[in-house]
Amino acid sequence: MTPAETAAIANPDEVDGGPSRLWLVSFGAYGGTHVYAWADSLEDAFEVAVEHLDDEGQCGHFTILTEDDYAAAADELGVVWDPGSPDYAVMEEAEADLTPIGWTTLECERKGGGSAFVPSWEWTAREVRGAERARVEARSWDETEDE
Repeated sequence: MTPAETAAIANPDEVDGGPSRLWLVSFGAYGGTHVYAWADSLEDAFEVAVEHLDDEGQCGHFTILTEDDYAAAADELGVVWDPGSPDYAVMEEAEADLTPIGWTTLECERKGGGSAFVPSWEWTAREVRGAERARVEARSWDETEDE
């Protein structure tokens, strides 16, 4: 089976009058977790897919940075971390190779006690077209009717 038949659709209700573009966002070192998202841009598709993973409790795809991580990055740079007056060089060091999660507030993030990121090498996305898009669009309509 292909992702078009089996992968989760994060927002099937958006097929009706929502964004016109469909994305397949894959997570994990080998891209084993697939999520389709109706979104106008890659950035929006990423956020929708991340929110879906959070709703499903798939927190293992996230890296949670805490104050300890920023303090460790400061130590590596030979400076002192002050959360009240953050040093952007320290933040850049701690967040290197991580994709920030923008506007989505995550339950996984709250449980982890820090800020959530996705390792940049553990996600990819592509716009979906053609027959694959038609199959996912049909599934979206079916899921919307089932609600």
